[in-house]
Amino acid sequence: MKSVLFLDIDGVMVPFGMVGRDEGIYDHDPFDKGCVKILNTIIDQTDCEIIISSTWKHFFDLKQIQEIFQWNGVIKAPIDVTPNSEETIDEEPEDIKCHEISKWLSKNKTKISHGWCAIDDWDLSFGLQNFVLCHNSRKGLKTKGISEKIIFYLEN
Repeated sequence: MKSVLFLDIDGVMVPFGMVGRDEGIYDHDPFDKGCVKILNTIIDQTDCEIIISSTWKHFFDLKQIQEIFQWNGVIKAPIDVTPNSEETIDEEPEDIKCHEISKWLSKNKTKISHGWCAIDDWDLSFGLQNFVLCHNSRKGLKTKGISEKIIFYLEN
């Protein structure tokens, strides 16, 4: 693997405020076309592999997620999902997600020849060094300046 992008979906590929999003319809929301275009540009420039860190991994298996990506026009399907950790009452969702990404990295870091990056609309900066916050979950990946930061981490 050249580089790895840990990708969240809700708030990143499926911005909040899209049709269906506010009604709680989570199982079939299409990705935002602008977000797909930016993700495809990132993939083209870095040849990164995609690892799903999204909670969608609890609702769909990897094959289904790959089909969702293909259906939405993403040029490269995810190759894996982060491992599920045992949640405890005391842990915040952000802590759990950081732990899952760190666990995947511990197991696979020697396979990565370049950089890695995690993008999420939850702030994971306290637990991950190569993290980009998608601070505008109504724009998702279309938030200004995000793709450049992601590409920087993936190439270094």
